[in-house]
Amino acid sequence: MAKKVLIFKGSPRKKGFTQQLLDELIRGVTDAGGEPILYELNSQEIIPCRGCTACYTRKGCSIKDYLSPMYEQMEEGASIVVASPLYYATITGITKVWLDRMHPILDGEHWGSRYPNLKYLTIFVSGNTEEDPMAEEGIDFTERSMLPFSWNHIGQIWVKYTDRPDFTLSDEVKYKAYEYGKELARE
Repeated sequence: MAKKVLIFKGSPRKKGFTQQLLDELIRGVTDAGGEPILYELNSQEIIPCRGCTACYTRKGCSIKDYLSPMYEQMEEGASIVVASPLYYATITGITKVWLDRMHPILDGEHWGSRYPNLKYLTIFVSGNTEEDPMAEEGIDFTERSMLPFSWNHIGQIWVKYTDRPDFTLSDEVKYKAYEYGKELARE
């Protein structure tokens, strides 16, 4: 059985830099024999967390929508990729909605992870032309928010300065995304 790699794309752009990085990552997953599963967060009906607390006492979420299969896929041991551009120095709103829906990953009785030790990668794309401490804080918030899941953060790709008219992704960063894809697909 192929290793599933769940890719949560929080960018609304179909051919933007986030997607270009994911194309390379998906190629790496596929070349390593894995099964990439792309969740296009902006193109689907996703219901925000209602705070109903049903997930405190049972696995999964009471909300049935596009994200529902992700819980079972995580229980099966899938690897995770979270990819988002930075808008106003943090992840996109829809990526935050996804993060809120991750609450069922935690056991409501002991507050430990139901699915620990999954591998995960974060990808961020920003257009800043100057160093931006607010963006760094936004990335730090995202990665701190994922700590309770007890997953293994294998790395981060952060592409900056994408607002320059002549910007293109370097071969080096594309290769890095490809190699991370291969790593995520390995058992």
